[in-house]
Amino acid sequence: MVYDAWQLGASKSRAVATVIVDRFLGLLGLMLFAVGSLLFAQQLGVHLPSLQLWLLLGAMLVFLLVWMLLVPSRQMVKLIIKMRLPLWQNLQQKLINIIKAFLVFRNYQAVLSMSLGLSLMVQISVIVHYYLIAKALNLPVTLQIFFLIVPLVTVIMVLPISINGIGLRENAFVLLLGTFASGISRPEAIAFSWLAYGIVIIQGLLGGIVYALRK
Repeated sequence: MVYDAWQLGASKSRAVATVIVDRFLGLLGLMLFAVGSLLFAQQLGVHLPSLQLWLLLGAMLVFLLVWMLLVPSRQMVKLIIKMRLPLWQNLQQKLINIIKAFLVFRNYQAVLSMSLGLSLMVQISVIVHYYLIAKALNLPVTLQIFFLIVPLVTVIMVLPISINGIGLRENAFVLLLGTFASGISRPEAIAFSWLAYGIVIIQGLLGGIVYALRK
């Protein structure tokens, strides 16, 4: 995505800013779904009473980060210019360029709103994807529960303590499916996780072929 933006004439800083905004909008959408799922189904949080609070705080934090990225202050640039720290000069101009790249987004609020809407649609399709896999395996899990579980698993997989989330994904599904869905054994949860991951890999390979063959 960074390469595509750069090929279309955007600077590297603006290309990086575009990717960061895209990722944060997706994460914000997932967190909103998780919070909404708890708000409309209070019984889901019985096993973890503080989960609703943590999800709400997480969504607020992501929203704050998105706001800071999309509405950076020009005063921030002036502050960075005035700062005098060891080795700071090597990073100063790069940081200024990145902030200026984010300043551009302030003029495209309608486009950003549309991007958030599209991001929410993508996240819904991901959640439905997991739900259909569960139905194929005849697992007794409702769609509403997946609106809670999938965002949590996604956030857990972001933690930089494994390669591509391997191990974290499986244990997260074992814990969450065992907590919020009755009658699912550990082997079933692991099989579900592996099948879902395998389908994602196949989709990625097909997408990679299309990407490589495009003009």
